Parts: sequence; C-alpha cells; structure tokens
Amino acid sequence: MKFTKPFKGATGGNPYPQDFNVGDECPADLELAAMEAEAVEDGDEKTLDEMTKAELEAYATENGVDLGGVANRKDSILKAILEAAASASDENQPGTSVAPANGGGE
Repeated sequence: MKFTKPFKGATGGNPYPQDFNVGDECPADLELAAMEAEAVEDGDEKTLDEMTKAELEAYATENGVDLGGVANRKDSILKAILEAAASASDENQPGTSVAPANGGGE
C-alpha cells in the first residue's frame, strides 16, 4: 500500500513518529491506522474482468448502472457496466454541452 496523503506514525517499535509522504510505501504495522485515516490506497484492486458476478453487481449498484434484468450472467453485467461507462464518456465529450462555458454572462 502506498500513502495517498501525508501521514505521521510510529513504526517498527520506534516510539517516535516519522513523517510519510504521498507515494511512500506504508509499513505493515501502520496499515490499519493509515486505512482508518484514509491515507493509503490499496494497490490490490481488482479489474472489472477479475471481479465475481456478485462484485460486479455491487459495483453496478454503487455506480448507478441499471442492469435492466441482465443480472443473470457475469458477462451480461460486465457488458452493461462498460456500455454505461462509454455512454457517460460520450456525454462528457467537449462540444456536447449546450450551456455556455462562461455561465451565460456577457
């Protein structure tokens, strides 16, 4: 695990805390405290392809993807997630917004 924000902690039996910077490796004896402080990123996240059906269903729910009755097969769920992501990406392309960039003034 690597730190995602500055963190101070005592490690290795040392009674004095030391400073850790963003990108530093988190010592094993500080992982729990760093996770509670939301100061680390777990590099062991699974890709969508590696997720189980249940994990994909949870991911879809967390990200507002409507599975529309396709939740019976892992590949169908994955396809729905990828299509939703592609659709969201298309909606956020430059030049597709009708609102003026300056908020409509002058």
